[in-house]
Amino acid sequence: MLADALSPLPGLEISGVADTCSEALALVRTHLPAIVTLDLTLKDGSSIPYIPKLLAARPGLMIIVFSLNVDPVIQAKVLQSGAAHCFDKTQGADPIVEAVKAGTVTTSF
Repeated sequence: MLADALSPLPGLEISGVADTCSEALALVRTHLPAIVTLDLTLKDGSSIPYIPKLLAARPGLMIIVFSLNVDPVIQAKVLQSGAAHCFDKTQGADPIVEAVKAGTVTTSF
């Protein structure tokens, strides 16, 4: 689980884990995090339509999306929606952990 890979990072607090896009939005509104990691597909569907909603709920939020779907069209939609990063799950958690540690915005997949 990604939370397990991120939890040892100093200064990082896991505010919650969501199974659905609507749960993710509620957590962002409640906890106002600086960073959100988001699977491309959650139990209630694609997270792409929720990316602008998450950004509206928390201006300045860095959203990191990860997926098994490396389709360039999907990647473009994710990044155009406002996500800072889009990673391939098959690369493991390391690229996501490094992006969180760096706190930087790049558009890599």
